[in-house]
Amino acid sequence: GLGGAASLAGQLASPRLKRLLDMLALLPFAIPPVVVAIGALDLFVGRWGDVLDLRLVYVGLLAALLFPLVHQTLSAALQQLDAQPLIDASRTLGAPDSLLLKRVLLPLLLPALAAAGLLAWTTGAMEFAIANLLLAGSLELLQPLINGLRGANGHVAAALIVVSLVITT
Repeated sequence: GLGGAASLAGQLASPRLKRLLDMLALLPFAIPPVVVAIGALDLFVGRWGDVLDLRLVYVGLLAALLFPLVHQTLSAALQQLDAQPLIDASRTLGAPDSLLLKRVLLPLLLPALAAAGLLAWTTGAMEFAIANLLLAGSLELLQPLINGLRGANGHVAAALIVVSLVITT
């Protein structure tokens, strides 16, 4: 959600903001997830461990790591739509950006928004380094849960796989 809003704001606001978002989108590729997890452990467990809930910290870190996927997907969709003439035409005709967004851009971007959401969801579901280091086993992740249930109860494992495939589909 935040990545999509930032991408749209970058496209509507200014080219400088878009360049800044493009540079920020490269940052998670430069820093490995294990380094992010160890830094988060040092900062949020060591210093602010009493104040912050680690599950919220995990969601924030995951959102920052998934931002490039959402931003690049929506930037490519906006570039393919050639949205700049639409933005210029609506501003020339006096339409506010909120009307342009609601009536023109969002309906055209629905497939890209769905693709970005699905890409972020599947990538987030496959992220184990930060979850294992930061949450230290206090939260059961889907794939290790399915692997553990496979040997004990195959029916429940199969049901979880089917439910996750239905959600993905």
